Amino acid sequence: MLPFYEDEHSAIHRRDPQAARAACSGRSELMAQTMLAELFRRQVFTPHEQACRHNGHATAAPVALLPAQPKIVVETPEATRLAF
Repeated sequence: MLPFYEDEHSAIHRRDPQAARAACSGRSELMAQTMLAELFRRQVFTPHEQACRHNGHATAAPVALLPAQPKIVVETPEATRLAF
């Protein structure tokens, strides 16, 4: 990540908005790839979603999540029910 921040900082000081945008875009793409890799590693997404890609970008496909956790219901003294 540091090289992207350095490039962006340098571009800002040079008053080069195109280069600053390019650095931000590159950093965002790397962060997105890292997040997707981590979600697959943790099995939040199944391998099926990995095949649902178009031109290197994820497409809208049904997401298979891990089994739902039981809801926690809290009753407050004011008789308000909160579900998490």
